[in-house]
Amino acid sequence: MTTLALLTSYITGAAKLNYTDTTPLAQIGTESVVFVVRTESRFTTARELADALKADPAGIVVAFANALGNQNHIAAAQLAKSVGANVRQMKVVVFNGSGEAVTALLGGHVDVITISASPVLQHLTAGKVRILAVSANQRLPGLLSSVPTWKELASLRYRPTGAA
Repeated sequence: MTTLALLTSYITGAAKLNYTDTTPLAQIGTESVVFVVRTESRFTTARELADALKADPAGIVVAFANALGNQNHIAAAQLAKSVGANVRQMKVVVFNGSGEAVTALLGGHVDVITISASPVLQHLTAGKVRILAVSANQRLPGLLSSVPTWKELASLRYRPTGAA
């Protein structure tokens, strides 16, 4: 079992093992990435985040866990690239775990986190965070049914990680 990090860890120098050294057998599942801000954030919509990222990619601190080149990092970089932002100017913070990223967001130390939904659902229910968009082919059920997909927001030209 592995994640997208198998592909990117070699490129970033974090691992000696390359994807050509393995034989994929099956894809068991995928997990969508959500873009999350505090309820007090200046960003109330995905479009506002995308516009700000395009205008000043270094002016927004994007955080995720737990490695450069993982699906959370790729999702943020894909958004930046799709709106014409210079990806190399992005200000990113990598935390050792999702809990640290969520804590930094709630404390106002970062502007947005890209993360799987489960670590932020309790904070969404408590009204502490807002989920701006999800990188999925269709809206997710339950608590996330009102969250638009990047695919819906096609005018942003963003193709979500793993979407067809």
